Amino acid sequence: MFKTGNKQNPTTIEVSSIMSLHNVGEYEDAFDKCKNLFIKYPNSPLLYNIFGAINVGKSDFTNAIYSYLYAIKIKPNYAQAFNNLAILLKKLGEINLAIISYVKAINLKPNYTQAYNNIGLVYFEINDFQKSKFYFDKAHKIDTNNEITNFNLGNIYYKQKKLCKAEFHFNKSIKINPTYVEAYYNLGILYHDQEKIEFARRCYEKTLILDPSFCEVKHILNSMSGKTTKSAPKKYVEKLFDNYAANFEKSLVKNLKYNTPKIIKEVIIEDNMVNLGSVLDLGCGTGLVGFELKSFLKNIDGVDLSKFMLKEANNKKIYNNLFHNDIEGYLTTRDLEYDYFIAADVFVYIGNLSKIFKLIKERNKRYGKLIFSTEHTNRKGYFITKKGRYCHSLDYIKHLCKKFDYELLIFKKVFLRKDYAKNVIGGVYLLKF
Repeated sequence: MFKTGNKQNPTTIEVSSIMSLHNVGEYEDAFDKCKNLFIKYPNSPLLYNIFGAINVGKSDFTNAIYSYLYAIKIKPNYAQAFNNLAILLKKLGEINLAIISYVKAINLKPNYTQAYNNIGLVYFEINDFQKSKFYFDKAHKIDTNNEITNFNLGNIYYKQKKLCKAEFHFNKSIKINPTYVEAYYNLGILYHDQEKIEFARRCYEKTLILDPSFCEVKHILNSMSGKTTKSAPKKYVEKLFDNYAANFEKSLVKNLKYNTPKIIKEVIIEDNMVNLGSVLDLGCGTGLVGFELKSFLKNIDGVDLSKFMLKEANNKKIYNNLFHNDIEGYLTTRDLEYDYFIAADVFVYIGNLSKIFKLIKERNKRYGKLIFSTEHTNRKGYFITKKGRYCHSLDYIKHLCKKFDYELLIFKKVFLRKDYAKNVIGGVYLLKF
């Protein structure tokens, strides 16, 4: 990342002494050592570039920007400083400025593989896959054996449904770096989508060997083996929907014929409720339920694990308040005063619903109603599917009603959505407490 060069800049040994501290998170010590070297090298662009990275580590982003800009002022053709500045600008949400800085880095250094990959990732994250692929292709042309570039191309081709090409690049990335955790994981997802279960299992197992803390993989392997757990890991759900947020509605409504908010609206009409009062939308996602029910609403709050989903929901200008939290965490820490609790396609990531039922009943300061959907099963209790989602039976919901003193008002067995051309049958419930 950082190169030493002439007398204007620190020696390799001096740089190494700073970076060894930086790389283990000893930012204050690295900061002090760097400041001392400024006495010896007051106009070193390299040192200011390093100082920028140290300030990023300290979360002092303002001084980090100043450091990168000063490095560029001293050395206007400093491609690395432009690249590092762009990384920070992206982190701060300044996407357009980040792109400008990446382009500057590339113009200064046309073979800058890292910068091509970085700007490609920016476009990937804003779902401009055409531009993203353009830059990944540029990086690949420079270095066909770059593990990151091949991984990025695999992701692009996966998004484009060009699965053979995606498989090729994921495998090539793994061949280059046999310890590339994310490549094994994404290749597993690709095989899983194609229902190549054994291939998927091997990839997931390899992922877990390389990174035993990878909770997403643990959950998926549990689901594939039929081992029913109480709920999906929070980190897994958060990551899933953060990645899905930008295309969520297009994919779910248009491609998968998502029907749950409309069914919930029908149940509310059947219950003769024209004014819902105060509503809490549990796992509100992008706000599809709020949008469908807006004519019935007096006040609606939403809570969701995914900050990117919440951003999309906020854009609808329907919700009074939006909270970034998991459902149990929110219910546990808040004094609740709602007339309606709604959970549309949320309990598919929670197996054991006992705690949620208990918290709503205990912490809400008024009588109210709970309306929610499940993926339905005729089996007793609940279980996890091979897709990593939970199914709940009517008997299980009746058991919870009896245990926590809810009254079952309405139950409908309905079509919720498509899943790879198969109809997903669900249960929609209205309970009174």
